[in-house]
Order: sequence, then structure tokens, then C-alpha cells
Amino acid sequence: MIPEPIHRIEIRYADLRRAAESALEFVQTQYWGKQHTLHTWIEADLGITGDDAAELMQRFAAAYHVDLSGFRFDRHFHPETAMGLAELIFLPVLLTELLLRMILAAGVFPVSRSWARKIRQFRTLMWFDSQLARICRRHTSRTQPADLRIGDLAASAAAGTFVLRDQVQFVLVRP
Repeated sequence: MIPEPIHRIEIRYADLRRAAESALEFVQTQYWGKQHTLHTWIEADLGITGDDAAELMQRFAAAYHVDLSGFRFDRHFHPETAMGLAELIFLPVLLTELLLRMILAAGVFPVSRSWARKIRQFRTLMWFDSQLARICRRHTSRTQPADLRIGDLAASAAAGTFVLRDQVQFVLVRP
């Protein structure tokens, strides 16, 4: 089911086309001069994230007089670093566990096979695995923003306020 558009904007075709072309030109001149389309993802395809994405949106708003008061950065872009403090603290523990497992798998550790099996099955290692899985689930569910396309910038330029392209219904009017 297609959601109902939130914004209904009456616009001339020439103005809508100009907004789309200028949004494409803006991104091409600001970032690498490559050819893009209105379907190009800003973060996934162009790799613009974090401070660069914030700067892009500020420049875009200034150039096209777009009101960004409804724009939530965290809903559309990843932060500059995707790893939080909890993950950084837990990382040495996980690396130690990985190293221990590699040593045991290689048979380098000077213990009998029965002790190696007991160490491999040690409950703490299973606890580490469950904690890593929990952190990864929490991290991915927390940091999956809805990426913007260049077409969203074009729709925002035409609307004069931040909108997503699928939330706008453009009604073409005669000049």
C-alpha cells in the first residue's frame, strides 16, 4: 500500500524541472563531479556521511533557501563513527577471545586435547558470543537511518522546506 503524500505542492513544470536539475548539479559540483541521477543514494552511493553530510545539508539549505527545521540528521545519516563507547571498551575482550580460539584451533597451546576442548566450551566464551550478538543487534537496529536520495533534495528545493520525495505530491499548474 502506498502511503498518502503529506505535502501537496502546486508548481509549474519548468520550476519542478529546474529544481531537479539544480539539485543534481549541486551534488555533482560539491562532490566529485560524477554523473548522478535523482535515484542516487547520498550515503550509500556517494559515501557522504557524518560531518560531510551535515555540511552538505547546510550548504544545500543555504543555496536553495530550504527550511531544515523538520530535518533530523540521525534519521537520515550515520554519524562519523559507527562504533560507540560500549563497543570500543568491549573490543579488546572480543579480540582476546578470538586470539584464544585461533590458538586453540591451531593446536599451539600446550595443553592436552581434553583441556583444549574444555576451554573451547568454557561458558565465558559463550557469554562473550552472546554479548557480541546483543551489541551487534542493538548497534544495527539503532543505526539504520533512511538514506536520502538526490531526488529528496530536489523535492525539498521545490517545496522550500525539507521533505522526502515520497511524501510530496506535486500538482502541475499552467504558467
